[in-house]
Amino acid sequence: KNESETPALMLHLIPRAAGERVLPYNADDNYIHLMPGETRTIVVSMAAEDCHGAEPTITIEGFNI
Repeated sequence: KNESETPALMLHLIPRAAGERVLPYNADDNYIHLMPGETRTIVVSMAAEDCHGAEPTITIEGFNI
């Protein structure tokens, strides 16, 4: 959810586990824009063995966040 009053541009998801990127992974969408107040749900899937036994997390990065 974009809780700011500014559009969030070029957001992309980066799955990580044990401090490392998890590759490969599948996501419903990537590189999205969120207008103020807009919410998106994106489903991400990856193989458990690619997480090296650690709990995966999702980092969100973007052009202006």
